[in-house]
Amino acid sequence: MRNWQGTTELKLQFGVDAKLKGISVSRSSGFDLLDDQAVTMVKETVPFPELPAALRGQEIVIAVPVVFKLQ
Repeated sequence: MRNWQGTTELKLQFGVDAKLKGISVSRSSGFDLLDDQAVTMVKETVPFPELPAALRGQEIVIAVPVVFKLQ
């Protein structure tokens, strides 16, 4: 109805223990409601699948685009 669409880019920070340490919006969709929903979706996904062995034991940051598109 409101034609709200866009892409929210999230920054996910994982600690050396491979657990999620933080979530932040690195690029807004232009709509606070969509940005908040993207963060909520990630929080509800926890726990995440285990990280590959090559990534364990180090802190990593992953950029995740969340696309909201009306069809």
